[in-house]
Amino acid sequence: MVSAFLAAGAVMPTAFARAAPADLLGWGATRWGMSEADLAAVLGSGRMRLATPLEYGRLVVRDTLPGLRIANRPFVALFQLDRVSERLEQVLLRYRGDFPMLSDFTAVRDALAKDYDAPQERRAETDYRGTFPSFWTEAGWKFPSTEVVLSLTDRNAKPWSRRRKILVVRYSPPAPRSSLPRE
Repeated sequence: MVSAFLAAGAVMPTAFARAAPADLLGWGATRWGMSEADLAAVLGSGRMRLATPLEYGRLVVRDTLPGLRIANRPFVALFQLDRVSERLEQVLLRYRGDFPMLSDFTAVRDALAKDYDAPQERRAETDYRGTFPSFWTEAGWKFPSTEVVLSLTDRNAKPWSRRRKILVVRYSPPAPRSSLPRE
């Protein structure tokens, strides 16, 4: 169900693009704070349980949803739970391959823009002078309950290099704003 929604929405022609939602409560049918049992019910038979969890600092991935496509590019969803509360904290849609190109980033960005409107934030950074040249670019959308960030990272900054590149779409609740003490 989730993959059909994502694939259909991501390849929808501009003429049929729907208005951007006022809010996203999670990714697809998931909601922030869901338990593993809730996730299993929402994801259905497409969910794959990992034999060995993936560790991401205070977050852990035990379930994935493979076979997703955005702009006809292959992705897998990684459901990151808080290690202590065992509740959904973040969803990563990771490109299935080692060498995504800037054209893949652009195609995915344009597909997401059809669902969410133009990105509200765009950033890029390069460092070609250092010992390890790098390239990084991202596009972001903010909703009251969810932030969506698409990023492409090339730690070697050479399109022909054999070094792994990373293309990911991150869905997460907005970061809490720090409040400065008042004088």
